[in-house]
Amino acid sequence: MTTVYGIIFAVALVMVGTYFFVDRKRNIWLMLLFISVAICDLGYFLLAASDTLNAALWSNRLAYLGSVFLPFSLLMMIMNLSRFRYPKFLPKALIG
Repeated sequence: MTTVYGIIFAVALVMVGTYFFVDRKRNIWLMLLFISVAICDLGYFLLAASDTLNAALWSNRLAYLGSVFLPFSLLMMIMNLSRFRYPKFLPKALIG
């Protein structure tokens, strides 16, 4: 199972790299989404490869850190794509 997580993490890194080289307009929310997925996949890979309890706990924390920003970035992308107007303080308030 560790190799599957490693392959998924490698694909996520390729997607982040491709995004930086291909997209010139750079949507901040899409960039945050790709980076969050890569961090989350790295945490899952390290969790599967961990040998000690301490390493597993840190890997789980890393996976949680990546998954915290996934719903936020998806919400902001949907609001931008649907051209929904929101106040400028909303992203800062949601991050806080």
